[in-house]
Amino acid sequence: MRTKHTENETIRYQTNDILILGEFITRTTSYIRIRIVYPYVGWTAKTENSGDKNFLTQEGNKAAEKLLLSGYEKLSIIDKFIDNLAYFHDDLLEELSEIDKTPDCPEKDNLRQMLIMWFYEYFMFRPHLTGLRVKFDEVQYFEEILITYKSKGVKLYHGLYN
Repeated sequence: MRTKHTENETIRYQTNDILILGEFITRTTSYIRIRIVYPYVGWTAKTENSGDKNFLTQEGNKAAEKLLLSGYEKLSIIDKFIDNLAYFHDDLLEELSEIDKTPDCPEKDNLRQMLIMWFYEYFMFRPHLTGLRVKFDEVQYFEEILITYKSKGVKLYHGLYN
């Protein structure tokens, strides 16, 4: 697998009213990992292909632009509704606490995961309206955003900690 050195290589997505800047963290023929640097910071996303595309070409730029736009849209929703989301996140934590009190059984972990994914995918982003889907590896970052906001009043994606 050929790897392209991508330190400081930037990618941009622009429409009439949106400018999103990012940078490649990793870029190979079959794998891309990017980070948004403007207007939000810190969001990372990745994608892989099955070998039918070469991410070192324009196809990789298009894939990176899609990642930038998806991350921007998710962070925009969080930013717009963060107070409400933080409030309902407390409800999620309360429900998870109740699940934790139940006797151990094989379904317990599945129930926890289903509730967490429901909150982030179907409650937070409403894919039937927005078209946005949540990847499991994004949940930890969403958790960090909400917990930090509730405890410190800081929006991580605004760059205060980056």
